[in-house]
Amino acid sequence: MLEIFLKVSKKFMAPRCVFAIYLPKMSGGGDYHVLPPSVMLAEYPDAPIVITASPFMNKHKIQVYLMENLGIPKKRIVNYGVYVKKISCYYLDHFLLIGKDSCDCCCNFHGAVPVVNFEKGGNPQQKIAKYIDFRNNLKKALNNGEPCVCSGCAKLKLGWHLESPPLETIFPVFNSICNLRCFNCVEASKLAKKGLLEFDADYFTSMVQALRDEGLICVGTKIDIGRGEISIHPERKKILECFENMFTKIHSNCVVYDDHLAQRLKHGKCVLTCSVDAGTRETYTKIKGADRFDSVCENLKRYSQLAKIKLKYIFFEGQNDDNKNIHAFMCLASKLKPAAVIVSKDRSVCLSDYALKQMSKMIVEANKLGIIYEIDGDIFDDEKKQLECLIKEGLL
Repeated sequence: MLEIFLKVSKKFMAPRCVFAIYLPKMSGGGDYHVLPPSVMLAEYPDAPIVITASPFMNKHKIQVYLMENLGIPKKRIVNYGVYVKKISCYYLDHFLLIGKDSCDCCCNFHGAVPVVNFEKGGNPQQKIAKYIDFRNNLKKALNNGEPCVCSGCAKLKLGWHLESPPLETIFPVFNSICNLRCFNCVEASKLAKKGLLEFDADYFTSMVQALRDEGLICVGTKIDIGRGEISIHPERKKILECFENMFTKIHSNCVVYDDHLAQRLKHGKCVLTCSVDAGTRETYTKIKGADRFDSVCENLKRYSQLAKIKLKYIFFEGQNDDNKNIHAFMCLASKLKPAAVIVSKDRSVCLSDYALKQMSKMIVEANKLGIIYEIDGDIFDDEKKQLECLIKEGLL
């Protein structure tokens, strides 16, 4: 059952702004201080309302609830969106990888990737216009039943999607390096060799501006830096400064403590995610290809003193899904008090009943500790439904 709560932001003084929050019982309360709609609306009857939920998850449900159940006029909803029922997916609507010679709007779930190749010499406006045409034609084909590169993908679904969807995540693709060799990594063979690590800040800045000019960037748009290892990139200072005016998601293995990354965390508008994927030193070494578990834990402690971090756990069957690793990982989380624990999986396999059960154990433990959890997008919808049933059973 959908539960809607409202909270008041102290940042807004005239008028105060009410935020609508989707907060399932099983997600825990975290740092949210919320009240039922009846109480909040009585105290702030004319305040504008901002829906905090992601546009590809629960925003439509909250919007309908506010208008139909509470009688809120759409003009009071600051970020009101027009939704239409059609076939699409999050990646096609809200995700974009930008490289020097091409861009794509997929995370490669079924082999074929919708790629837009750029002509040499084209300006940023021409490149983004080509991407928009490509995306629109792809959606048209999907909804007309015509075969296309996305046909058969498990992430496609018929549902309520924004008519004019903004980008939620922009992933700049540039040459990088890494200091680990995780056994499941698909990027290791693509990472650059020494001497190929220049970062063209002007190019990415102009591409982001072209997206902004087309209305594809909104307040919630994030930059995602996650290919290779940012903490050892020779031009990491330039990379981090390039996107400092936008909210940035930084993925790091935290093997190295980097002062540039630490300064970026202090600056704000940034969240650091570390995929630990183990609770013991032995399992970490087996999965990551290096015995650096103790260093990672120490660096996470230092980073967590600067800003909120997120801890990620990718479940690998028969590798790290045992009770010992799960319990030890949650002990680490209880000490670090992360903004969230993210549960994920190896996208190349389907989760077994055992793996889903173990995943639910981690989530239930997070709930008991008051830690918010997130279910990663790599987990398919049918797996997610089964997982949510197991979580509810564990909370009873």
